Amino acid sequence: MTELGPLDTGFMEMEDTDRRVSLGIRTVAIVDGPPPAQQELRAWLDRGLERHWRLRQWVRRRLMDLKAPVWEEDPTFDLGHHIR
Repeated sequence: MTELGPLDTGFMEMEDTDRRVSLGIRTVAIVDGPPPAQQELRAWLDRGLERHWRLRQWVRRRLMDLKAPVWEEDPTFDLGHHIR
């Protein structure tokens, strides 16, 4: 488990204070050409998730918020759920 740093913890607190506030970063890509087959897309995403393992984790708060939240493995992570 890795604790969140002060900046990340501060962002979480700001978002939790007002549910209309989102400090998330998003992006959109417009790609020319035919879409990949689902198996090809799945293989590409699996390779990316191997390099960027943090994407398979979630943030867990500590009891009574006495310590910084931590990153931990999401035991229910299912890539298939996200690429339907």
